[in-house]
Amino acid sequence: MPCNNLNHFAKLCIKRSLNRFNLYKKSPLFINQMRRDRDYYTVLEFPKCGRTWLRYMINQAESFKYDIPLINTMNDVQYPESKLPRVFYVHGFSPEFSLKDKHYKKLFNKYFGPNSVIFMVRNPIRVMISYYHQCVYRNHIYNGPINDFIRNPNYGIEKYVEYIEFYMKNLAFVKNQNGTKYKIIKYEDLQMNTFDILKQVLMFVDLDLDDKSVSRIVENSTFKKMQEIERMNKFKVPWISQFDHNDNRTAKVRNGSNEEVTSYFSKSDIDFINSKYINCKYFTELGYN
Repeated sequence: MPCNNLNHFAKLCIKRSLNRFNLYKKSPLFINQMRRDRDYYTVLEFPKCGRTWLRYMINQAESFKYDIPLINTMNDVQYPESKLPRVFYVHGFSPEFSLKDKHYKKLFNKYFGPNSVIFMVRNPIRVMISYYHQCVYRNHIYNGPINDFIRNPNYGIEKYVEYIEFYMKNLAFVKNQNGTKYKIIKYEDLQMNTFDILKQVLMFVDLDLDDKSVSRIVENSTFKKMQEIERMNKFKVPWISQFDHNDNRTAKVRNGSNEEVTSYFSKSDIDFINSKYINCKYFTELGYN
C-alpha cells in the first residue's frame, strides 16, 4: 500500500476512535480538516446567468498562475500540494422542487460551508429565453411553447424569483452567522466591463493576476471564440460542448443576448414576467426594477 494511502488509513482509524468517545471535534485532526474543507469558493448561479463564461475565464487564470494545463483546470483536477484555490460551480436548486427542499445545503454548514460565494444574476427576461432553450433543446426536460414555459411554476419566472429571494436573503444570513463572504456578479456588468469585473472576481478567489494576463484571458474568452471552442469540442468537457452538432439549438454558448425580446414574447408575456418580479425588493437592489 503506498505511503499516502497508509497515512490516510491511519488518520481514518484515529478519527473513528475519537468519534467513539465523542472527542473528534475537539481534536487537532478535526480542526485542520475543518479549515481545509472550508478553504474553497462556490460559484452559485441560476442556469444561464453566465457561469460557463466565468468558469472558463477562472480556469484560464488557474492555468496561468500555477502553470497547470488548461485542460486539467477545466476538468477540475485538484492539486492538493499547491495553493491552487478550489472553486466549485453549482446551481443550488432543482426545477420541480421548492428551494426550501432542494437548495445548496452546504452553504449553511457552519463547519464545512464555503469560505466565499460568487452569486451570479441576470435580467429575468433574458434568463427565461436562454433557460427555455436549454430545457427544450439541450436537456430535453421540457416540451412546449415559451409562453407556457414562463408561466410554468417549475421552470418559469416564478422559479427564478423564488431562487433570487431565497439566496439573496440567505447569503446575508450566512455572512452574519458563519462569516461566509459573498460577491454578486451581474451578467450585464460582466458583459459591459469584462476586464474590471474579472479582475475583481480573481482577487476574490485568491487568483490575483497582472493586467496583461487578465487582458489575455478576456481576449481568449470573447463570444465568438467561445462559440468556436464549443463547435470544435476543443476541450471535450460537457459544460462547454454542443450536444448535437447537427442542431445549433443544443449549443451551450448561444448568441450573447443579441436577440430581440419581441421575437419571443408578446406584450402580455412581457407584462406577466414583469408582474412577477417587479415588486421584489431583491430585484430592485440588483437594479432590475
